[in-house]
Amino acid sequence: MSVKLLSFLGYVFVNLIIKTMRFEYIGREHEKSGMLEGKGILSVWHNRLLMFCYIYRNRDDCYAMISQSRDGELVSRFVGHMGFHPVRGSSSRGGKAALKSLAKSLIQGGYVTITPDGPRGPRYRVQRGVIYLSKFSGARIVPAAYNASRKKVFNSWDRFIFPLPFSRIVVIYGEPVFVPENANLKIIEQKRLELERKLTEITEAADRYFEKGKP
Repeated sequence: MSVKLLSFLGYVFVNLIIKTMRFEYIGREHEKSGMLEGKGILSVWHNRLLMFCYIYRNRDDCYAMISQSRDGELVSRFVGHMGFHPVRGSSSRGGKAALKSLAKSLIQGGYVTITPDGPRGPRYRVQRGVIYLSKFSGARIVPAAYNASRKKVFNSWDRFIFPLPFSRIVVIYGEPVFVPENANLKIIEQKRLELERKLTEITEAADRYFEKGKP
């Protein structure tokens, strides 16, 4: 089966099952505060990208950084069907050109979605690319995570989460991280650790959410 056909079938399937799900949002004020001057960077772990493709679907101002691998080609076509503008590149291949393109898009106004531990990990460890993107563009980084009450967790390097039909979905946003234009290497590392800590906190909160017996 071709990548083009597979990505389209995946798009149709995902949209069908998502219509059976219920969403709850926590911390959405952080999302709004991160979108100052009409631009922001949404930072989500690689294994939790799927629901954000749906949440921000069909917006003309959304961009996503996707790797140049074969798997990245499938993801790129899928997010394209969702209405995103895919920009190809990663920390291992084409990253500098991709960051430059994304920074230009941010300066013009819009949202960039980036997986700071992708495309090959290590899982749940922020790479510096997203920090430099904030530094170059002046956009704030909004950490975000989700979890599902019913899900399939794949045996991949990132432990990819696929919510099952009729799941409840909780989406949590964390306080934005801002990287000043004059940030040196020490500040870059401090901001990297800050983002990693905030992403870890909201991910753990999302993973605990359905243990609390919420209605």
